[in-house]
Amino acid sequence: MKKVFLFVALIGMVFVSCSKDEEDPIFDIEKAYGVWEVVGGDDFTACPDGDNKIVEITATQIKEGQTTDEGCDNGMTVSLDYEYINGNTFDAGIGTYKITKLTDTELTFVMESPLAPGVSMSMNMEKVQ
Repeated sequence: MKKVFLFVALIGMVFVSCSKDEEDPIFDIEKAYGVWEVVGGDDFTACPDGDNKIVEITATQIKEGQTTDEGCDNGMTVSLDYEYINGNTFDAGIGTYKITKLTDTELTFVMESPLAPGVSMSMNMEKVQ
């Protein structure tokens, strides 16, 4: 009986120690400032002439380029004021842009909106400036 109890206790400890949720990484927001070119992600279409969508991040706004059906930047932008929260998320009011990867040259977002609950979209970018 002691062996069974010890075995059950050990198994319980394994599950408890493995069930700890990993914390989301925290990123230095200033590293995200700049101009980024979208190079991949969900629903990404590469522009045939290389004029892909551009996203600019400043200290107060995300300026997201708009594209044609072919995936080419059409010169129009949507500017959204944001609040940087939790060390990894731009909250723009109508949606969030959660950073999942940020290096000197690469940035990946996962975007979600309360207008489309349960739907998310990733955007992979490379730094232009």
